[in-house]
Amino acid sequence: MDDHCKDKDCHWTIIETWSYGQTPHYMIEHNGYIYEYHNNGRTYKTYNDAQDALIGVLLKAIRNIKK
Repeated sequence: MDDHCKDKDCHWTIIETWSYGQTPHYMIEHNGYIYEYHNNGRTYKTYNDAQDALIGVLLKAIRNIKK
């Protein structure tokens, strides 16, 4: 883990994907220096599910950085 913070550490994204013949799905994305988040292809059925998961990931990131 690097000990410097850059602007990209402050950006977390929920990506909405529409594919022909399927319902949309959502993914969390983050590409920072301080906290490495790996989505590993995890998708969510609703935006709210992705948002709830993102809140959990953010809380985990904060706890890890505080250590």
